[in-house]
Amino acid sequence: MSGPGRRGLLAACCAAAVLAAGCGSAAAGQQAASGYAARYAEAPPMLVQCGFDRGAVRPGGPQPWYHLGQVLAFTGPHAGRHRAQFSSWWAASGAAQAVAGKTLAAWRTWAARHGRLPGAVCGSFAPAASLHRQIFPGQPSPWRS
Repeated sequence: MSGPGRRGLLAACCAAAVLAAGCGSAAAGQQAASGYAARYAEAPPMLVQCGFDRGAVRPGGPQPWYHLGQVLAFTGPHAGRHRAQFSSWWAASGAAQAVAGKTLAAWRTWAARHGRLPGAVCGSFAPAASLHRQIFPGQPSPWRS
């Protein structure tokens, strides 16, 4: 094939490639957005556990969502109650607690955006995978490390 027919075929192939690439990037963008949303939802109890471990966060007295310095699992028996009680505490005072010059609410956004827990809150070894297994056992992890 030569001439106008070949150019038309080449143009059609190029257009198909551009469309396919666009679809791929849209899917990747949606996947990245859903990863961000999952990390944003999961970050608060993980940041609080880091804060407990380092002595930077205080629960303000006994709380039904933690025991002996550990945030209780958010999956399994009583998980809905633990989540609701934690969410109430987070909204009332947890999000406003400051660690390393930022509120936990600001660190939540940072963690969701970066896909890892901040060293300023969790130390140089930020164990997102192990904390995720502790707090969300049996659930897929959206965290990078």
